[in-house]
Amino acid sequence: LTNLFQLRDSFRTAFGKNRSSKYPSASRSSCGEVLGLIIDDDESINTSETSESVDEMKNIIKEKDQKLKESDRRLTDVRLAALSYQHERDQLLDELQALREERDLIKNSNGSICHRSSFANGTLSSIKNMSSDSDEKKVPVYLETFSVEKRMIGHLSTDDVEDIEAEIHVVFEEYLKQLDEKSFGLTTQSIIKTEMNNGSACVRVSFAAAIALNEAIHLTKASQIFDAAIESRRVLISGTAADSKKDLARRIAQILACQELSVDAAKDIPHHAIKTAGIVKDIEALQALFEPVSDEPEAEQDRPIILIVDIALVKQRDLIKTLRSRGKTPIVVAIGKENEVSAECAEIFHVVQMVCGGADLAMKLRMKYANHVVMHGPVKARRSVNNQIKFLENLHEKINMMLITYNNSQAKIGSAWYETCPWNASEFQNWFVRLWNTRLRPYMIAAIIEGVKEYGDKGQDWLDIVNWIKNNFEWKNDFVFDQLSAADCGLRRIDGDPLLLMLQRLEFASKMTLEVEPNEYSLPAPIY
Repeated sequence: LTNLFQLRDSFRTAFGKNRSSKYPSASRSSCGEVLGLIIDDDESINTSETSESVDEMKNIIKEKDQKLKESDRRLTDVRLAALSYQHERDQLLDELQALREERDLIKNSNGSICHRSSFANGTLSSIKNMSSDSDEKKVPVYLETFSVEKRMIGHLSTDDVEDIEAEIHVVFEEYLKQLDEKSFGLTTQSIIKTEMNNGSACVRVSFAAAIALNEAIHLTKASQIFDAAIESRRVLISGTAADSKKDLARRIAQILACQELSVDAAKDIPHHAIKTAGIVKDIEALQALFEPVSDEPEAEQDRPIILIVDIALVKQRDLIKTLRSRGKTPIVVAIGKENEVSAECAEIFHVVQMVCGGADLAMKLRMKYANHVVMHGPVKARRSVNNQIKFLENLHEKINMMLITYNNSQAKIGSAWYETCPWNASEFQNWFVRLWNTRLRPYMIAAIIEGVKEYGDKGQDWLDIVNWIKNNFEWKNDFVFDQLSAADCGLRRIDGDPLLLMLQRLEFASKMTLEVEPNEYSLPAPIY
């Protein structure tokens, strides 16, 4: 125990709170002096080292600045050299382009010279091959409009062959004047090529000019049709009854195929290039028209380039869905009546409305007669031909006006029924009697009855169209026209009694007024 207590006291002495300092003050002061000397020495050392490092950094920065300035100078020199080289390159490219243009000009001039030389040689050989015994040496001139058959437009005299190409242009202009006073807007600039071989001359016109000549329409409208078909690849030809929409679509499709395949005539178009769709029941059958039957290369080659579709024979929604899911191939030429075209069709197609009034019919008939004169010679009674054209023009206007009055503008008829008229006077009269009794009269009766059921009888004055026909052309006495009266069309008319006609008009006006609600205010209905 004694040892234990001694050990405890020693611990208290050593580790107690009131123990004396371990180091004496003298020793602490001496240590502080030593530490101060050490710190002063370190500061002096650090100051000298810092000044030396700053000088070194300044030197390094100065060297870097000099190197940077040298790099900037070199970069500026490189940029100036690059600009100089770019300028020289542009000059060389300009010179190269000028040389290419000069080369193309020389090629074109050589081609023109060769063409003129071959044209002249062909002309001379054709003239030499002609019979020297004939009194009149004539070379026929044909017009090619990318159709199956050529069209003769006149003859050339072989007496002077110095500028035969200019004479061909004169024949072309004279032919255009026979068709229309304004030549459908065509000039000799519409000619893209002239040829002379096998004793005949041939004139080829542009694609738009071919449409204008085939359809007897102005060049502006023909250009719109062609440009729309090439750019949008979707064209819809709308019209009325008897306007030959299918034939028009086929002729336009042939011209488009010639343009796509770079051929000169419809006879050179492959059989698979133009396809006409019939009745299509579902969307799978519609898509099969666009896709090849298999994945073989031969099937891909048989893909149609032009597709003709009648919107009355397909479901328009399926057609629009199929076209929107495809690209721009093939070109689709659709046909349909004006009242069959939906808003979605008008959105996806470029709609071309083929309107044929009396003046349009007269142009078509004059073109038909001009072709007849070139092929068979002029008709002896030219005055009778002009009377025929004028009579059909006025009749066409009268009939369409009656159809619009009792039905609507969709009931009008086109020019197809009139375009088959002969130019002989007696044949013309027989032809027209058949046309009136079997086509015009039945169609008018059906259209007027349908219009009266839909819109009612408005009490208009009835035009005795048969009496007008008899009084506006010189007919033989033995011709019998079937009458067309108001009663035949379901209308009540008493000729020669204006009072009853006025009562019918008042009755119709009163019916229109009674349809308005009593509490509503409205203007009085017009009396026709």
